[in-house]
Amino acid sequence: MCQRRQQGGHARPLSGTHTGVFHGVEPSGKCVSVGVIHIDRVENGIVVEHFGQLDGLGLMHQIGAF
Repeated sequence: MCQRRQQGGHARPLSGTHTGVFHGVEPSGKCVSVGVIHIDRVENGIVVEHFGQLDGLGLMHQIGAF
């Protein structure tokens, strides 16, 4: 039996409005944009592992946490 293994990924910005409490920070109503990275491992056409990371420090700065 032969198995195919592949990896794929992408990076992109996500944007939205801070309308709810986030990590203890009250809603600011500010528009925010953060970079995210997604990496998937695919076996036989099925995603079997996923890793995602976003710029949490940048997000907290934009909503006024510090």
